[in-house]
Amino acid sequence: MTKSSRKHSRIFFGSTRARNLNTDDRVECVRPVRPAKPWARELGLAEGEAKGEARALLTVLRGRGIAVPDAARERILAQKDPERLERWLEKASVAASLEEVLDEPS
Repeated sequence: MTKSSRKHSRIFFGSTRARNLNTDDRVECVRPVRPAKPWARELGLAEGEAKGEARALLTVLRGRGIAVPDAARERILAQKDPERLERWLEKASVAASLEEVLDEPS
């Protein structure tokens, strides 16, 4: 069978009906694209921003030679409030110890 004479089949994801396809069949996969919900996009952006702030904070602490125990690292990475992370980052730039940075209750 030549390339131009091959059958053309469509498979829809989520379809309950299966088709018998030969190895020579050309298959076009079609997946419906749904637009993202506005709140989902905002949530994803906020989570990404918080993750970036937490990593920046850990980088500053490492660069300043301030040791960060595992429990404190987990606390920093779990923090989702971008304002608190920004405050911690500002403090980390001048603090002499981790306690000076994370003196707020979590």
